[in-house]
Order: sequence, then structure tokens, then C-alpha cells
Amino acid sequence: MYKLEITVEGTWRGDILDTVKPVCTLSLAKSPISPSVFNLDPYFQLKLSNGDCVEIGCSWTKSNDTGLRISRENGTLLNLETKGEYRTEMVLGDGLQYQFKLTKGNA
Repeated sequence: MYKLEITVEGTWRGDILDTVKPVCTLSLAKSPISPSVFNLDPYFQLKLSNGDCVEIGCSWTKSNDTGLRISRENGTLLNLETKGEYRTEMVLGDGLQYQFKLTKGNA
């Protein structure tokens, strides 16, 4: 089982963001088109605190290639390609810092 956890930094403590709040945990499913790929099908629509939406795409292949794509109507905000598990952070259009963590769990 592959899962993508999305969290957001919530509280400032001086110059440091201190509180992490869970947004959602998504499970990647076997692609109906390519059985060697697990992904979010379709893309996940993440509604930001200011009402804007971004699309989240995520994949994991049997050869351990992984990816994360964050986009909106006018283009791609992030396109990450790597090997295996990852954790990355990004400030999105609502000014909040989001974390994206892809892990491989037990089946």
C-alpha cells in the first residue's frame, strides 16, 4: 500500500511554524491502464483555505520511481520525480506551507 499524507503548518511561534495539522491521507491505487503503476486516479482536488483549488497527482512504479505533481489552471506549480519515499514542502496560493509525504506501507 502506498499513501500520500498532506499536512499544513498552522501556528507561528516567533519566526518558527510550530503546529502541523493533517489535511488528508490518500491511498494510491493500481492504474487500470498500466498495472505496474500505482497512482491517484483521477487527480486529487485540494481546496485551499482561500477557496482556490490545486490538483495533486502522485505515482509510484514497480521500479521504485515516484512522482508528485501539483498544478492549477494556469500551469504546473511543482513536478517532483525521484526514487522511493519522499517528503517535500511548498507554500501554496493561500500563503500556507503544506507538506507532502509519500510512504510505502504494509500491504
